Amino acid sequence: MKTYKQLTKDQQTKALSTSTTAILQFITEQSEDSISFVFPDLEGRIKEAAEKAEANQTPWFFSEFVMDTCKEEIYAIALNDAKITLYTEAGEHVIGGIA
Repeated sequence: MKTYKQLTKDQQTKALSTSTTAILQFITEQSEDSISFVFPDLEGRIKEAAEKAEANQTPWFFSEFVMDTCKEEIYAIALNDAKITLYTEAGEHVIGGIA
C-alpha cells in the first residue's frame, strides 16, 4: 500500500480528481439536511448553486455551479481526503468494511 505522498504526481492528480468527484457526487445526491450536517460552512453557497441551476433550468450543471462558488473549499476537503487514503498496488489484496 502507498500513502498519498508515495504516489507519483500523476497518481496524486488522479487521486485528487477522484476525491473531488466523490464529494461533488455526494453533494448532488444528498438531501439539504445531510449537506448542512456534513458541510455546514458551505450550506448557503451550495443552496445558492442549486437555486442557480434550477433558475437556469439546467440541473445537470449543479456540480459546476457548486465548484464556481466553493472551489477552494471543495479542493481542500478533497486533498485532505486524498491524503488520508491508502492506495493499493497491483496484486495487493484488501479486505474492506470490517470496522
